[in-house]
Amino acid sequence: MRLSTGRPALIVAERLRPDVALVDIDLPVLDGIAVAAAPAERLPGSAVGKLHARTLVDAVRIAERQGWL
Repeated sequence: MRLSTGRPALIVAERLRPDVALVDIDLPVLDGIAVAAAPAERLPGSAVGKLHARTLVDAVRIAERQGWL
């Protein structure tokens, strides 16, 4: 399933309860890092892979701002 923003991704994840989710960390509205953190809190046992098209440096900065690093 492909969603264009982060907010619907949370709703779909809670409904479908996936074993694995791949999330772009640069989603609009609610970024992918926040979306990826939610399954850990709301869906224990779900694995989340984070994808990003920016440079690694940009991704690390975003992750640091969100408290992932």
